[in-house]
Amino acid sequence: MNTKDLVYQAARWADDKKATDIEILDISNIADIADYVVLCSGSSPAQLKAIARHIEDSISSYSMEPVHKEGKYGAKWYLLDYLDFVVHVIDEESRSFYNLEELWQEAIFIPEPEWQDNI
Repeated sequence: MNTKDLVYQAARWADDKKATDIEILDISNIADIADYVVLCSGSSPAQLKAIARHIEDSISSYSMEPVHKEGKYGAKWYLLDYLDFVVHVIDEESRSFYNLEELWQEAIFIPEPEWQDNI
């Protein structure tokens, strides 16, 4: 599975766990750190952990492990770094405060119908 397909699938895995405000940003034209960023939110520490764990476990079935990850039970933010893409699972309050969409405002936002419908 290529990177773009895996990123789309990560968004769908977040959706499986009822993540909210799922966004995929193509940052390849503005950053060297990764090609894509997946942002999603949850409403409780348990849900955030479940979302992050589901994404990580599902990606591991493709023999991929994050090169770096942050967040422990009770955290307000989980980060999974797969080099070509990064997944942020963040609580609603922190997401509003840090406003990552504004930070990456020059990124290409991939609309939900595109990542929901393509594999």
